[in-house]
Amino acid sequence: MVSQPPPTEVGLVLESLEASHRAAQLEAEIAPLKDALARRQQIGVATQRFGHHPERAWSLRLVQKRPCQVRDIA
Repeated sequence: MVSQPPPTEVGLVLESLEASHRAAQLEAEIAPLKDALARRQQIGVATQRFGHHPERAWSLRLVQKRPCQVRDIA
């Protein structure tokens, strides 16, 4: 078994940078999921407000001067 030398300041800094980089990667992966969850909640609010079945709310477009999705109105 080979013993490892104690960590140096440079090694600790590199570990910290790697951890920060990984945290940034995870945040980038999570961001679209947070956005999707917020949109789903908006659609739920609109579904209740307009009394539509959830499947219909996903595809429903309300037309006035221009088409827009229910989540935009919510």
